[in-house]
Amino acid sequence: MRQLFSERPPGLMRQSVQIDSMADKLSNRLHNAIRRHHDFTIGYNHECIKNTVTDAVEDFFREIVDSCLEWPCHDRRLEEGRRWNSLADAWPKLAWYTKYDIVEAYLHAYRARIEGDRLLFEAMRPEHEEAARQRHVEDLFRPLLDKHQELTRNIQEGLVRDNSAYRLVGDQFTRIIDDVEIDAVDDALDNLGPWPEARAHLTKAIGFLGVREDPDYANAAKEALSAIEGICKSLCKGRTPATLGRALKALKHSEPDRDDLYEAFDRMLTFANNVGSRHALKPGGTPTTEAEARVIVITCSALVNFLVATHAAPTE
Repeated sequence: MRQLFSERPPGLMRQSVQIDSMADKLSNRLHNAIRRHHDFTIGYNHECIKNTVTDAVEDFFREIVDSCLEWPCHDRRLEEGRRWNSLADAWPKLAWYTKYDIVEAYLHAYRARIEGDRLLFEAMRPEHEEAARQRHVEDLFRPLLDKHQELTRNIQEGLVRDNSAYRLVGDQFTRIIDDVEIDAVDDALDNLGPWPEARAHLTKAIGFLGVREDPDYANAAKEALSAIEGICKSLCKGRTPATLGRALKALKHSEPDRDDLYEAFDRMLTFANNVGSRHALKPGGTPTTEAEARVIVITCSALVNFLVATHAAPTE
């Protein structure tokens, strides 16, 4: 997206960073992004895709009516032909953080439905050879996945352009970090696709880190470590090791030229374990800091990317 002259340093009209607020320009941009995405995806003709989109919208409104809008469930504003316009009418009056909540809910509803329906669609066609079945399902859902990625890209560009203090990481808004670090976490979430349990741990870590009022830094570190444990055990050949330490040692033995690197990983993971164990603090104990939690989540993400790039697929 081309940056306007007034938005480039030393542009006199450049906005200050939006931390505890949301300017009308960004507010409108976020609302327009999800509305345009819905208006486009609802036009797909394939019956399976149409059902996925319809169910995602139902999930979205079911979530936000309780947690964000606080409307009665039988409110006429939620009728099928009215709800999007009702949301548009309510949008300007919503708190800035509620708007972020709603965009997150929309992204989550679509991704959850796409992933769930893909698995369901695969299971419904057992007569097809596995590789052919996976290709067919991938081709079927590819337009929705591409459109979801386009939506997140448009939102991210809007956050940057309007100088928001937040960025999208794994469909969740979090306080701004370096673009390279954002890419590391996003790549890790993508790479963990074949390992849903490990991906769920990393997603939880990001969630604990990004809670606005009371972030849980210790559990962010613990969940990131659990993601590493899951991927390390899955990548080991033969019998699954009982502990993360043994799994890492097994992977290290398969790459003797990288002993020093694995020793560094081992020390970092020991540090992460110590940080994560502080959730049960004794009186006078040192609480986990934001800086510690961030470096652990980002380092664990980078380690995921390294392990997936250098080791074989998970054992059958």
